[in-house]
Amino acid sequence: LCVWNTDGWEKQASKFLQMPGGRAAAPLADTRVQFHSDQTHLLAVHETQIAIYEAPKLECLKQWVPREASGPITHAVYSCDSQLIYVSFEDGSVGVLTALTLRLRCRILPTAYLPSNPSLRVYPLVVAAHPSEPNQFALGLTDGGVHVLEPLESEGKWGTNPPIENGAGPSTTSGVAGSEQPQR
Repeated sequence: LCVWNTDGWEKQASKFLQMPGGRAAAPLADTRVQFHSDQTHLLAVHETQIAIYEAPKLECLKQWVPREASGPITHAVYSCDSQLIYVSFEDGSVGVLTALTLRLRCRILPTAYLPSNPSLRVYPLVVAAHPSEPNQFALGLTDGGVHVLEPLESEGKWGTNPPIENGAGPSTTSGVAGSEQPQR
């Protein structure tokens, strides 16, 4: 990661992502960044992790490494209000994290939005947050399909906030209301 001064194009700071213990990055793995709505924090997304950095010094504030069973992270994005982070995985699952703590609020299994056809290996390549509905997002799939996901109306939001007193909350699979959008 690099921070540049655009006046003279001088490098202000640079940091390498810290690879999680025991994991090696693919030689050509992408790292994507997105600014938080406060414009001082940024989300760094890599196949092995997501991390929150504080600009301009690039201090790593938090790092989240998924369990290996999920496979590599394919994409992640802040919700429009920057309160949640939606993370998609190569196994087809999607995680919804609380942005402030990087705690998993819920995990959406691919069976919640994909038809079961084991011969087709379809998974999300990209996640796009709705521009004004923080609990709604779209998944762009490897087969060209798009699914829009939101919590069930009865739930209103993704998962629950984990209890603060013990620092750990259970991961739950939330119900999902989805719709497939036609390709354009």
